[in-house]
Amino acid sequence: MHSRSIDDGFFEPTAIAIGDSPSLKTRNYDGQFSLNKFNEIATLDYGYEIGGYQHFEVASFTGSVQLEVRYSEGFWALGFNYSDGPFTFASGLTNAFRVETFEVSQTGVTEAFLIQGGLRWTTVRLLTPGTVTFSKVGFRASISTVGVGSLPGSFECSNNVYNEIWKLGARAATAACVDNGTQPSTWEVSDSGTTMQGQLFAYSSLSDGFANYTLTFDSKILRGGTG
Repeated sequence: MHSRSIDDGFFEPTAIAIGDSPSLKTRNYDGQFSLNKFNEIATLDYGYEIGGYQHFEVASFTGSVQLEVRYSEGFWALGFNYSDGPFTFASGLTNAFRVETFEVSQTGVTEAFLIQGGLRWTTVRLLTPGTVTFSKVGFRASISTVGVGSLPGSFECSNNVYNEIWKLGARAATAACVDNGTQPSTWEVSDSGTTMQGQLFAYSSLSDGFANYTLTFDSKILRGGTG
């Protein structure tokens, strides 16, 4: 199964299931779908390893709409409280948490601020009594969208299971590589200060030589707290 790119730089699901729990009984994804109190969960299969910014285009909604999105490399983790996360060593651009919530307050585009990587499956769950209809759901890509069939190398043998394993592995290896300029800064600098979304510190081998130090700064909390 291959994930298809709508345009150069976007991942769209290949299959979808709508119901009251995550499901492997998917059908071909054809774009628009709706969630309501009777069918509150959409299971989306992207076909192989992808990464990027979670992207919704909302066609219409009624009432209050809050969404929970779970990200996972394997389907099995979608039923866990934290999906297959959190990622202990993720930092910088990457969202370390594998469960994220969004509030829909207008039609049009809603997009995550931090990158999610290393995933094939997501579930989108409606948390509130309203209804919502999506015209497009996917990921604005932060990695190459080139499919397995377009890679410079290939593998084929008489055992089709091995062939499919190779395709998944080749795509995962490709997903681990990023191009120059595809990973923007998460610090938004302006005349009034620097805005930083919640994220983990980066780890470095250079930290072995660090000594004690004192850092002084002023913070203006927009949401949550400072830690």
